[in-house]
Amino acid sequence: DWSSDVCSSDLLAGQWLVRRGQHERNRGDLVAARGSFDEAEELLRDVKQFDNHALLHSGWAALELADLDKDKTMGGLALKDISDAMKRWAFGTRDPDERGSWMTHIERLRSKGENHLADELLDFANANAEWGTISDSEKRGSTDDTEL
Repeated sequence: DWSSDVCSSDLLAGQWLVRRGQHERNRGDLVAARGSFDEAEELLRDVKQFDNHALLHSGWAALELADLDKDKTMGGLALKDISDAMKRWAFGTRDPDERGSWMTHIERLRSKGENHLADELLDFANANAEWGTISDSEKRGSTDDTEL
């Protein structure tokens, strides 16, 4: 009947969108690693709305572009994307092995001078993540590493 046709076509469209999103995300990660931040941001722009990994890496690419262009507005939007992605990551992850990768992004924020945002995200993770509390010494450790 008509309703099953609609559901079936919606499912196929959804599967195509997920595959396309994964492909674009992977390509975006590769070009960002090469330093092609404008291309990475463009590739990730369409998938970041439903893929948290893409949102995070799109935010980093956009932040690099904003720094190059000295565009504070774009930088603020990029930091919001990074913050949103990191909060979702901390809130939705139960795997304690994810904590180290998450902390790498905290260190990266600190290296960009974004200590206030890093502290906010650490507080958020301690209140919401199920991977265990991030101790004060761990927080200081990420600060000490970036101040050298």
